[in-house]
Amino acid sequence: MPDVAIVGTGQTDHKSRREDVNIPELVREAVDRALEDGGVTFAEIDAVCFGNMDLFEGLAENEHWLASAFAAVGKPLLKFNTGGTVGTSTTMGAYYLLKAGFYGRILAVGFEKQSEGNSQGAIIHVMSTSTGRANGFLQAIIQAAVCPYFL
Repeated sequence: MPDVAIVGTGQTDHKSRREDVNIPELVREAVDRALEDGGVTFAEIDAVCFGNMDLFEGLAENEHWLASAFAAVGKPLLKFNTGGTVGTSTTMGAYYLLKAGFYGRILAVGFEKQSEGNSQGAIIHVMSTSTGRANGFLQAIIQAAVCPYFL
């Protein structure tokens, strides 16, 4: 199995609000810094692992319209959407894809721009405060996953 290492990292400037950039520009800023730090170009990236909780920004399927910002156009892309663990999940996903030998270089990208989203608005509808049970779409997913085992 191949050795795996992180060769570069990039972060944006940490501020409570970044009104000077939109989300794609913010992502590209971090990606450019990571590639520069690692001495790697977009052309040398084989695949992209992308992590974000879409609804925290009030957006859906952001990997589609952000693909050009993080060098994913025409490359395999794996999306991670695991709540508070999305940063770790994205990194681990990239690690295992590399360790298994599927790719030689992966760009792992994650972002949150909380000043443009509403995390509480997304979270509050997941569980019912009166019954303690999952609501709506989450309930349908749970039923779809569990019901086949009890039929």
